[in-house]
Amino acid sequence: MKVVVDSNIWISVLINKSYRSFIKELIEKDIRIISSRDQLEEISSVLTRPKISGRIQRQHIKEFLILFLKTVELVEIKETVNDCREEKDNFILETALSGNVNYIITTDDDLLVMNPYKGIEILTVTEFQNKLRIT
Repeated sequence: MKVVVDSNIWISVLINKSYRSFIKELIEKDIRIISSRDQLEEISSVLTRPKISGRIQRQHIKEFLILFLKTVELVEIKETVNDCREEKDNFILETALSGNVNYIITTDDDLLVMNPYKGIEILTVTEFQNKLRIT
């Protein structure tokens, strides 16, 4: 099984430690987490904003990014889409399509309203966890 975990969840892992157990659960279940350079750039950009970087030591950000890269499989984006009502979120769809994933996991309503998208289920963390317990 392959998933894309949206940037908002990754950032929450570092900022307020929420979703850490969820990421750990994915890793323990050998679920492949797919990402892209575009997502890495978005996460890096958000983490260097003064509002966030002033609260977190630079070393912790660096360590987080190293762990992120060890955890995910980077894919090259092969297809451009403009289907999301929030244009800046299209790269998540592109990453999912390029990585041939089964699920996008997000808290973003702009993506959640698109479920399903070209055969890819778009779910919240809770919805995905419930689905894992059923199957």
